[in-house]
Amino acid sequence: MTERQGRRNEPTQITATQAATVAVPWAGTSLSASGNLKHTGSMFSSTISFQRPLAPHLNFSVSLTDPQTLVPAGNLRVDYRVRW
Repeated sequence: MTERQGRRNEPTQITATQAATVAVPWAGTSLSASGNLKHTGSMFSSTISFQRPLAPHLNFSVSLTDPQTLVPAGNLRVDYRVRW
C-alpha cells in the first residue's frame, strides 16, 4: 500500500456551528449564543455573550465560553471612545 492510499482512508473531520442572536435595537442590547461541534461529535464548545451600551461612548460586554464545563472561561469588557 502506498502512502497516498493510506491518507485516503483517514476519517473526515466535520465541524458544525449553530448561532443565534437576540437584539433589542432601541436599547442597543444583544444576547448571543453559539455552539460548535467538531470531529464528529467528540468535541463540543459553546459561547454565551451579552452586550449593552452604558452611555453614548461607553459599551459593556461579557462572554462565557464553555459554561457547561467545570472551568469555563470568561471575558468582561468595558470599551470607551474619546473624541477631541
